[in-house]
Amino acid sequence: MKNTKEPVLCIDVGNTHTHCAVLEQNSSHVFPVFKTSLWNKNVDEIKLILESELKRFPEIKKCSFCSVVPSLNLHLIDLLEQLGFEIFQLTNTTCPLQINYPNADEIGHDRLANAIAAYEICANAVIVIDLGTAVTFDIISSTGVYEGGVIAPGLSSLTEYLHEKTALLPKLSAEDLELNGNIGKSTKDAMQIGFVLGFSGMIDSILKGINSELKNAPSNPVSVISTGGDAKYLKLVLPEDINHHSDLTMRGLYSAISRKPSTD
Repeated sequence: MKNTKEPVLCIDVGNTHTHCAVLEQNSSHVFPVFKTSLWNKNVDEIKLILESELKRFPEIKKCSFCSVVPSLNLHLIDLLEQLGFEIFQLTNTTCPLQINYPNADEIGHDRLANAIAAYEICANAVIVIDLGTAVTFDIISSTGVYEGGVIAPGLSSLTEYLHEKTALLPKLSAEDLELNGNIGKSTKDAMQIGFVLGFSGMIDSILKGINSELKNAPSNPVSVISTGGDAKYLKLVLPEDINHHSDLTMRGLYSAISRKPSTD
């Protein structure tokens, strides 16, 4: 997989937040994150954010974006056209990976970006774990085929749900999830242990199930890469061989714009 050497504006429109960055071959410049709801409220404010950050990149001409909020795409495309960008949207039809999935329209486009970057990093079978509002697992075969995935509740979703559905249990944030042992001496301690160990146990169990189905030879092990905002809170309890890449989605968008979709 060959990346373009030109700088590229990469935009990831998520359900809650929109992330933007300029990526080059060996560097990146991350823009301030803003709420995705701003696209419906004040596009002019977003334009000011982009113009301010782009002043240091007068030569930039290309934008690669993915979005899981289709209703906002016209706002984004219109803004990019005003700014004079050549636009590439990553979807299942423009994805350079072959997709082995009966209804590829169902796959989140950010997950495809993650898959592209992960396979580029590993050049082998790889599982991507994206720890956000939901936890997604995406599986790419040793030949670079997107094979499918798993979706589970995210850490923040679990903490919020337990607080909302009980009268006495406090609300914990991800920052609260530090272990001081494996037997709780307070309600908060007990919840921390349950969330962290239970969550890491869920991840371990799902990985074992995926690996048993892939049945890769010991000489050709499956790599695992994590990304997403909650990964840093679970670093101490996740398997040591999981490599974390915070900019995986952006790297996938950067790579995708310079590659043609597979016609196989």
